[in-house]
This record gives sequence, structure tokens and C-alpha cells, in this order.
Amino acid sequence: MAVLLDGVLEQVGAPAEVYQRPVSIRAAQFVGSPPINLLPFRVADGVLRWQGLTVTPPRAVAEALRARTREVLGGWRPEDILLHRSAEPGHLTGRVTLVELAGPHTIVTVRVQDAELKALTTLELQESATVGIALPPERAHWFDRASGQRLA
Repeated sequence: MAVLLDGVLEQVGAPAEVYQRPVSIRAAQFVGSPPINLLPFRVADGVLRWQGLTVTPPRAVAEALRARTREVLGGWRPEDILLHRSAEPGHLTGRVTLVELAGPHTIVTVRVQDAELKALTTLELQESATVGIALPPERAHWFDRASGQRLA
């Protein structure tokens, strides 16, 4: 598979490889439906922060951060975002804004302050419900915000 966007070859690889390890933000956004969720994290004191969520980056990402950037985008595929009926410590809280039945899964759009996330779930949720949201760090894709390239 070749990801060619605006005349630029972004990535070449097997479809699963491009989906699971995109080399850039553009490649990550090109494959997958619903698309990848991208959140703007700030680097502070060796950790990544967004909306009260603190993530300790994997070693390879931490090394790249020391060398290159102070702002990163964290990306989670919709199937990697875990929704819960209530927030637990370390989780975000959001409000369900849209519920779309998609066969065995439901695509749920959740608003977290000024961001919208799309998650796949088997939970039966109603619009306007408050949910807990877990973003497993081991499932994240980290990109340099300025260059758009994968950090590690």
C-alpha cells in the first residue's frame, strides 16, 4: 500500500503496518474509519499533559522529546479509547454527543472540554450521558506537532 497525498509519498507498507505504525500525522489520518483521534499535548517536566491528563511517555518518545520538541500530538484509534459508565482515577470525563450504531460496535462521539473524540464501544450509551474515558498510553501514536512526523 502506498499513501500518496497531494503528490507526496507519505508511506509505503502493508495496510496493517500503515494503520498500526503510521510515519506521519497525514498517513495516520488517511487510514481508518472513523479516523484517528489527535490531541495536543504539552511537554512539561518529562511528562505529557492535556486537559488534566498526564502521560509518562515511552522511553523512545521521551528521548525524541528531549531532542526535538515541546508540543506533540497524541493519537488514539477509536478502538483504543476505552469508555466507562463513570470516571475512574486517572481517566478523563466527557459528555456523549452522538451515538451511531455500526453493526456489532457503536461509534460514540464524546466531548472533552474543547475536543471531540470518537470511540468504538459495545456499551449501550445515550446522548448527553457522562462517561469516563481511558487513553491507554501503550496504544498511543506520538507525533511532532511542527513536522507532523512520528516520534518513535
